[in-house]
Amino acid sequence: ELASFVDAAIVTIEMMTNSKAVKKSAEIHKLTIDDKKGKIASSIGYYGDLDGMVLLVFPIGIAKKACELLIGESTNDIELILDTLAELVNIVGGKIKTLLSEHGISVDITLPRTYQDVDSLLEVVEERKGVQVDLTFDDDQFLFFLTR
Repeated sequence: ELASFVDAAIVTIEMMTNSKAVKKSAEIHKLTIDDKKGKIASSIGYYGDLDGMVLLVFPIGIAKKACELLIGESTNDIELILDTLAELVNIVGGKIKTLLSEHGISVDITLPRTYQDVDSLLEVVEERKGVQVDLTFDDDQFLFFLTR
């Protein structure tokens, strides 16, 4: 069902940023973030027939674009950007729930969580392996990570 998770994230972020996604790579390993500078993150858990967590690592520029589209104005207020990011990952989680339901898989989702810096996120996932999909949106690097 990996394709459902990735597609839900990509379609939602494309819609929320008016950007086109390009998939660079998809691999199974521990979460790897080469350049932590200027990145914020959000996560949402799911449980039921499948259990796990979806993590999204955004360049601040993509997060600002999504925020601008959701609230109708640009901002540099990090708290507002993080709140918008939480709503975005909540939308992704809902879309994943719907897509899985179409395949007869029942899951519920947790409340979203945001991370102002990626080191906080790395503490949460610690040494877990998962599927990491590296993407770009208008040449900004974006990371999708699915783990248990």
